[in-house]
Amino acid sequence: MTSPSEQTLLITGANGFLAGHVIKEALEQGYDIRGTVRSPESAKKIRHLFAEYAERFSVFVIRDLTQRDNYENAFVGVSKPITGVISIAAPFTLKVEDNCRQLLDPAIQGAIAMLEAVNLYGPSVQRVVTTSSFTAIIDLSKGFRPGHVYSEEDWNPMTYAEAANADAVSAYCASKALAEKAIWDWMEQVPPTDFAGFVDVRVAAKAHIEAYKRPEAGGHRFLVASPFSYQAAVDALREDIPELVNRIPEGTKGMDISDTVYSVSGKKAEKILEIQYMPLRESLRDSFLELLEAERKLV
Repeated sequence: MTSPSEQTLLITGANGFLAGHVIKEALEQGYDIRGTVRSPESAKKIRHLFAEYAERFSVFVIRDLTQRDNYENAFVGVSKPITGVISIAAPFTLKVEDNCRQLLDPAIQGAIAMLEAVNLYGPSVQRVVTTSSFTAIIDLSKGFRPGHVYSEEDWNPMTYAEAANADAVSAYCASKALAEKAIWDWMEQVPPTDFAGFVDVRVAAKAHIEAYKRPEAGGHRFLVASPFSYQAAVDALREDIPELVNRIPEGTKGMDISDTVYSVSGKKAEKILEIQYMPLRESLRDSFLELLEAERKLV
């Protein structure tokens, strides 16, 4: 990892009490900071607070944190790449008329919107840190629980349906747990694309033979691959093989990651070796149908 002086951290909820201290600590360690707040008034106050760091501290206004695309411009206009996100912003109010509309949905949707924004607009981001709360751990139904020691293994067990009709305090506590669980679920469903290229084994086999046969292939180096993403893969499999729908996570259907990760070009191999790449959908369908047939024979 590069030194702090070469990185920018994006910190949401920058005008909050905790966030202010996080920003101070990060600036003192040498990081540049891009903070987000929900109003121009808050932006003005936080800029004044960190005026001595004006060259390394900037603020971006995002009024609605539940929409992924609202974050797009927060990732641009910095002199050093945004390598980390510290997500502290979250809805908090106890003057509630509608638990779902004012607490539960904003908390859950806001948590996921941030992750989707990082996935789409933050190609340099190496880690996301999210702030939760002890309320995501405590089981209010158990009271004071003398003798019990809470740890990271505990979860607030209140469901969305229960929280929707609960008192405001209980609903707020549940919103923190539900938002955090949504984050963990998202991480499981959307693994990082470690390698963004693929080739069907049949095409790879043909490429080997053609590289041997063709005089013009001598002395060359070939990248035999087409672009790949996990989201495109699961979209294709869920559409083409219905029996896999309950066995493959949905992710964010249709999400395009082309602007967030490198691509590959196998055109040289296409031209010199005269191979034709097989579409990802076709390659996956053939492979998984074979696997399912093998599975049926084993059962």
